[in-house]
Amino acid sequence: MSQNSSPPANKLLNILHSKHALIVVLFVLVGGFRLYQCFDVPTVSTDAYRNIGYSSHLTDKGFSIYETKAMDFRPEPWSNLWYKQGYIYPPLTLVFFALFGTTGLGIFYVKLVLTLLDLLSALLFSRAVSPWAGLLFFSAPVSIFFTSHEGQFEALQTFTIIATVALMERRMWTLGGIAWAASVQTKIFGLLLLPYLAAQLYYGSKNGRKTPLLKFLSGAILGIIPFAGFYIETPDLLLLPFQTQVDVFNPFAWNITNRALFYWHPMWLSLWYFAFSIIPIVVLIYYILNRFELKKCFEAAPGVAFWELLKSLKWALPWYTIVAPGFYFCLARSKRLVMILLVLHFLQDARSMFIITGNHFGGRERQSNIEKMKKCLYTCRFSSEKARGLPKPTPRPSPETERRITR
Repeated sequence: MSQNSSPPANKLLNILHSKHALIVVLFVLVGGFRLYQCFDVPTVSTDAYRNIGYSSHLTDKGFSIYETKAMDFRPEPWSNLWYKQGYIYPPLTLVFFALFGTTGLGIFYVKLVLTLLDLLSALLFSRAVSPWAGLLFFSAPVSIFFTSHEGQFEALQTFTIIATVALMERRMWTLGGIAWAASVQTKIFGLLLLPYLAAQLYYGSKNGRKTPLLKFLSGAILGIIPFAGFYIETPDLLLLPFQTQVDVFNPFAWNITNRALFYWHPMWLSLWYFAFSIIPIVVLIYYILNRFELKKCFEAAPGVAFWELLKSLKWALPWYTIVAPGFYFCLARSKRLVMILLVLHFLQDARSMFIITGNHFGGRERQSNIEKMKKCLYTCRFSSEKARGLPKPTPRPSPETERRITR
């Protein structure tokens, strides 16, 4: 019977009998659980819903969309969310959500694609570090909840960062430049890769060879050109997230005694976040100082800079930490170090651990907003003057008709 088995079946049997069988089974179980989360309605964040709604207007607003505010699109149901605020995320994120917003696909599909991007990132970790590293990344509670359940798009940012590093390690300079431009235009955390990129280009440009730098820059330019119209209309659009920063919430803040920054968080949770945002910095600095090498500094710098920046922001949210493993990927040669950092990442978000095990606590979205998102889970069609599912406004009668009516 085994002689008649097809090649794919033989390959599957070989995997199941290999030393990686347990890893494969665990990946499938985690993947199944994450898929189950995709079918549920978000409960603590409306970001995916708002992003779909806002991006649905990309086709009619074009490059000027960053000059609008959410309230300009009333009475669409999403437009009351942060209604005085415009779209603040870079253009690649806008285009990503427009793929769903302009086609009527709902929140489920956003979450599914983001989960698949996490799977791709996990496979890159499996290849560069170890299969266990990939599994740790893929099963991190913060990603399971905030990506697969809530639809936060940090998985897109993480993938573009990991792709940049993977391409640079392979000396694929042009593609590395394109990937880096994509990471910055998803969320500007990608700028934190600059020390690592500088080192890669320097060590790849020995003996006066400028080819790697020129190829990388040409790739970065190619990655920016498709979005040039947005920058012409709104030159400061990459700074928009900082312009909206208000001193209200940062669960990772340096000053843990300023309870106003921690909103509803109990002290034990604040201490948890504080500890798991300090420990990675300590681990990375120890790595740099132990048998000091200049190249190690450049490889560890993005991870240190990420946590330093996150703890210094006036406004930061728990799902921002989803991006951290992207910077740890710069250290893939130091496999033991990466494993330690990924274990810390797995443990970092205590609230997500509780929620995905059925013990929800903390703030929730208003029930009215959850009901709106429930209607948008599989299909999202918003109204507009261009007939997205609702009747067009009645045209004004001609002057002759008006005179006839008044008589």
